[in-house]
Amino acid sequence: MTVPRPSFFLVCAAYTVLTLIFFFPLLSRWSTHLFGPPEDNTQFYWFMWYGAKALSDPGLEFFHTRMMFYPDGMSLYFANYFYIGVAAAWVLKPLFSVVQTYNLLILASFVLSGLGAFYLIHEVTKDRAASFIGGFVYAFNPLHFAKSLHHIHLSSIEFIPPFVFFLLRSRVRGSLLHVSLTALFLALAALCDWNYLVYGLIVLALDLVYSHVEQKKLLCPEVWSRTLRTGLIAFVLLSPILVPMVRLGIEQGRNQPALPGINFYVADLAGFFLPHA
Repeated sequence: MTVPRPSFFLVCAAYTVLTLIFFFPLLSRWSTHLFGPPEDNTQFYWFMWYGAKALSDPGLEFFHTRMMFYPDGMSLYFANYFYIGVAAAWVLKPLFSVVQTYNLLILASFVLSGLGAFYLIHEVTKDRAASFIGGFVYAFNPLHFAKSLHHIHLSSIEFIPPFVFFLLRSRVRGSLLHVSLTALFLALAALCDWNYLVYGLIVLALDLVYSHVEQKKLLCPEVWSRTLRTGLIAFVLLSPILVPMVRLGIEQGRNQPALPGINFYVADLAGFFLPHA
C-alpha cells in the first residue's frame, strides 16, 4: 500500500520543522562551524574535503594520500572514509562549502530517516499516526543526536529503513526491481559505515531462516534465489571498494605480526551472549 502524496509532504514538512527546532541553537553557525565539538567529526570533515578534492584533481589518488605519513603516505581503504559524504561534497561543491555540506547531511539524516521509518512502519501497520510516532522515535532518539555531533558515518541511518522496506516488498512480490532496490539501499548504508553492511547481511540471513519457517519447508528455492540475488547485487555495487580491501587485508595480514592486545580486544559470536573473561 502506498501512502497518499499529501501525506508525504506533510510528514516530510513535520520532520523538517522538528529537525530545525532541535538544531536551532546551532543553525546560526551552520556555514562556519561543524555541528558538535572538535573531536572525531574533524576526521570525517577532512575525508570529505580530501575525497572531493581527489575526485577533481588528477594529481591526487582517491585511496592513497601523502598528506599523512609523508613521504610514503598511507592507504585510505581502511580509514573511516565516509563515501556518501565525499560524494555529496563533490556534487555540491559549486553550491556549498564542505562545512555546509557536512552540516546539511546531519540535518538531512533526521528528516530522511524519519521519513523512511514512517513508510516502513506504515507498510506493516497501515496506521499513519503510529507510523509518524515510530518515525519520530527512530529519527530523533538520543543516540542519533549523540552520534550526529561526533560520528556522521554512524548517524547516517537514513538508508536502513528503505532497505528493510524493500526487503519486505521483495518477500511478497519477489520482483527483480524490489530485490535490486533492497540491494541498493544495503550498499548505500554500507557506504556510510561498513558495520551497516554486516548488520544488513545478518538481517538477510534471519529473513532467509524466517521465510523457511513461515512456509514450513526445509528448502525454498525462490527464497534462496531472492536472498542470493540481493547479496550478489549489493556485492557488485560495492566490489570496486570491497575487492581491493579484501586483497589488501590478506596481504597485510600475512606480513604483519599479531597486533598487541588482539587476545582481549576481540568481538566474536560468543561475545554477544557471554561476557569476556
